[in-house]
Amino acid sequence: MKNPIILLTDFGLQDAYIGVLKGVIAKINPEICVIDLCHFIESQNIQHGRTILLDNFEYFPANSVFCCIIDPGVGTNRKALVIQYQNKLFIGPDNGLLNDFLIDGKIWELPVKKNISSTFHGRDIFAPWAAKLASNRNLLNELKTLSTSDIQTSSFADVMINEQWQNLDIIYTDHFGNLVTNGIYKKGKLEVKLNQSDIITAENYSEIPDNTLAAIKGSTNRLEISIKNGNAARSIVPNSVKARIV
Repeated sequence: MKNPIILLTDFGLQDAYIGVLKGVIAKINPEICVIDLCHFIESQNIQHGRTILLDNFEYFPANSVFCCIIDPGVGTNRKALVIQYQNKLFIGPDNGLLNDFLIDGKIWELPVKKNISSTFHGRDIFAPWAAKLASNRNLLNELKTLSTSDIQTSSFADVMINEQWQNLDIIYTDHFGNLVTNGIYKKGKLEVKLNQSDIITAENYSEIPDNTLAAIKGSTNRLEISIKNGNAARSIVPNSVKARIV
């Protein structure tokens, strides 16, 4: 597989947007493999998109081109970026979505043509350049280089859960209604409070009684708040989440 393009958007699938992105890519190079990472990022939720990208990019080939479109600032003068990290390319808007890859990364600015749509830069900028760069990385030499000082400084800090109480944020709700936090947990006995009350913790879902609220480590080591055979997002209002290793 040569230089696959990985799509990440908040477009959903009920409209034609994703089909159009793939059509644009196919017109430039029909031999490119296009893989859908996720199209159900919560609308305009940059932190959700950033988290899904950060947690999963390593599972794709080293020569992958990630085309990432969560873009509340579409049509403004925000930059369109290409970042190279570990031989992967990350293409998307300059709004914090790609900032995890700035460390030791090379950065370029994509040119923006006049008379393009002010609402669909995915079609008119990001997908075409993803196809071009997947076909020929030497085109990077024609682009304007940037430094980290040229990039918006938006960042979303993860929290490494340790022996002290850590205040956690809910980043997003997954398909099952689990509340995914920014708390990273690897090992150790865990204690979790939700809205100031203790909740049980578990290594896997079989340890949780039916319809019971619990905290569990997800597949990307993020702490999640779940209700077994239920939907936590529909059942609780998480005003406060705290965790520590005891």
